Amino acid sequence: MRIDSIILYNKNGEQRKLSFKDGVNIIAGTRNTGKFAIIPIIEYCLGNSELNSVVRDNVAFYAVIYQFFDRQIIVAKPEPRENRIVESKAFYKEEQNIIVPTLTELRNNLDTNDAIVKNKLSQLLDIDSFFSIQDTLFLLFQDKQTNEFRRNFMMFPERPYSVN
Repeated sequence: MRIDSIILYNKNGEQRKLSFKDGVNIIAGTRNTGKFAIIPIIEYCLGNSELNSVVRDNVAFYAVIYQFFDRQIIVAKPEPRENRIVESKAFYKEEQNIIVPTLTELRNNLDTNDAIVKNKLSQLLDIDSFFSIQDTLFLLFQDKQTNEFRRNFMMFPERPYSVN
């Protein structure tokens, strides 16, 4: 599985799409341009009910298209209601080639939930029923702080860990 694209829908139905290429994708940019929001959006669209640390001004829906060998899957979720951080309703669709749905289509087809999304993705990835896709997130997506920790403490075990 790889991420094909992330799509943000504003309240007017306009879309902003961030497409990814095969291989390693490096996301760089100036401060406050949304780089930090990408991982929470992906986690949210992998069946996480909480949406933390994301700029939510004017965003009505978050969507991620996942590419598998023989199909694409789109998972889309609305912005949590009333300034809350939790939303479990989701739009889920599998097709050989996903046609990006409109905002109206998403709103009218919130016919699944996070538990089902996690279960379906875990089955497609052949993840044991004891685990789920959520258990792999730490390994799949690592932020700058995690990478700094790994570089400073795990790759150089000769340096003693000290607390100041």
